[in-house]
Amino acid sequence: MALSSSETPAKLSPFLAELVSAQTVEITQFSKLGGGAIQENWRLDFTADTADAGTKQFQWVLRTDSPSGLLASWSKAQEYAILDVAHRHDVLVPKPVIYCAAPSPIGPEFYLMERRAGEARGPKLVKDPAIAAGGDDLVAQLGGQLARIHRIGADAAALAFIDRPSVHPALARIEELRRYLISQAEPQPVIELALCWMADNLPPSSRLCLNHGDLRTGNFLVDDGRLSAILDWEFATFSDPLDDIGWMLARCWRFGVFQREAGGLGSAEGFLRAYETESRTIIDRDQIPYWQLLATVRWAVIALEQAARAYEQGEASLELALTAEVVPALEWDILDALDALSGQAPEVADRPPPNAAVSGEARSPDVAKTMALLRLAEHSLNETVRPNLAGHAKFVASIVARSIQITTQRLELAPQHQGRLEADLVELLPSSTASNSRDLQVDLVKRLRDGRHDAAWFGQLRQTMRGWVGDRLAISDPTYVERLRAGGQ
Repeated sequence: MALSSSETPAKLSPFLAELVSAQTVEITQFSKLGGGAIQENWRLDFTADTADAGTKQFQWVLRTDSPSGLLASWSKAQEYAILDVAHRHDVLVPKPVIYCAAPSPIGPEFYLMERRAGEARGPKLVKDPAIAAGGDDLVAQLGGQLARIHRIGADAAALAFIDRPSVHPALARIEELRRYLISQAEPQPVIELALCWMADNLPPSSRLCLNHGDLRTGNFLVDDGRLSAILDWEFATFSDPLDDIGWMLARCWRFGVFQREAGGLGSAEGFLRAYETESRTIIDRDQIPYWQLLATVRWAVIALEQAARAYEQGEASLELALTAEVVPALEWDILDALDALSGQAPEVADRPPPNAAVSGEARSPDVAKTMALLRLAEHSLNETVRPNLAGHAKFVASIVARSIQITTQRLELAPQHQGRLEADLVELLPSSTASNSRDLQVDLVKRLRDGRHDAAWFGQLRQTMRGWVGDRLAISDPTYVERLRAGGQ
């Protein structure tokens, strides 16, 4: 049952009146907060007339599930329990108020927590001049808070519902990600290559502790340059401390400010030193790149899963569908990490563009007209519609324009890219009987999973994949590599 700002308050008011022992309750604001691809957060402001304290004002957040979520995320009851444990261990989180099971007064299960002030949006935070000037102070606060989270050990009785991995924590992640890929029809050779390498090169593991599971820019609040609250505990798990650290320091969570390794906000060293001070442990810096690679692979799989909600499960969300378009950039990061971890500098030759004459001859008049129409629609959106919009409407117009741009690029470039991909696969797999690029990729993935490769072939495959990923980036994010180089990456 979907919540609404017009109908839900009437259902919620009697529950709130009983909760705060009020004679009457007036909800002054009930509006959906931004973000929340997996969960929904609703701002809940109300006044309550109580017999003993008179009129009181409350500023809370109601948190419930989105129409469809991810299998790896916790239920609201479990997430509330995690939040409560974190709060009792002095982690900077919103104070939990109450959990309400389904069927609840508003339908689905939900919980309430106090609202904290601050900004969470990553693209806005990394552009904040105050944070740019004092970002190491902010990431030091994050490092200290993460150390507090990691003090919560695997013996925490209130979190008995969270499985403790029976194998190496990294291997547990790898097996979980591979199970998802096996369940999908479309092969993902670059991600499979990384999973194969990581399974063969497990680092030492120190101990199990509670991991936030998604601590990165976008999942905490910053108020006037200070950390205000850590949010979004739906992926919490027990793992190695470096699992969380690698996620926070991964390139994919820097929102384009690549030189600031800690979430696009400050230095990795500022983050790590504060963690070490609070935890009284020493972080082995040499292990971090492995966990950064695992973080990038994990986000790529989550992006595919989110996009599947739109493409396969019928959720009408353009934003979710566009999540698939971040995967080529993540694949580029994966290949960069594999090169570095293998002790080899990437040998990246610029991929020649498709032959223009061939492209023109192969394109039917209908396709050419479609592309021209899409370009005109994109131009109209950017030049006429968007300048006259504000807020969420302007954001929606921007993602519509981006969708049109990607679609136009795909119509123009994908047929030629597909031919080059197939030629590369035939060269890599001379004994395969597959007759098309998809089946050839399936054979390639089987070979990787079976371990039928040597170091030389593995290296050749990484470099060949650069061309494939470069072709996909030409469609989804043509300036990504240029921006990386400008950021010193």
